[in-house]
Amino acid sequence: MELELGPVAAGADAAFRINNTGHVVDETIMVNLLEVRVQFVAGEEHHLGFSIVNATLEFGDYVKLTGDYTFAKIDTGLDTERTLIGARNVELFLGQGPARLPNESRNPDAVGLLISGQAWAWCSSRTIASH
Repeated sequence: MELELGPVAAGADAAFRINNTGHVVDETIMVNLLEVRVQFVAGEEHHLGFSIVNATLEFGDYVKLTGDYTFAKIDTGLDTERTLIGARNVELFLGQGPARLPNESRNPDAVGLLISGQAWAWCSSRTIASH
């Protein structure tokens, strides 16, 4: 999906995954005459996830943020529920640019701060005492 409003532009590919069966899933289903594999491995029996990949957010040639971002809840509704948030391939440019030329090489005329090749992850867990 892509969006442009004046000097502001955004684009990304998104995916949503949910498994509330309590079981491992490995099935192939047909969607518009296309086979789609649905797979949740061990540890994803109670899973809720959302991912945005190839994300780009631009404010003119002055600010650009790109990367792949994910959010997931594991063991949803259980005493061991965990929240995972992560990012990879993150690049941030602040300055007068653009930071990269159309062939993705660095723009030698750009002036500013370029942070690239970043990845991070965050995990939050909780344990609910049984009554």
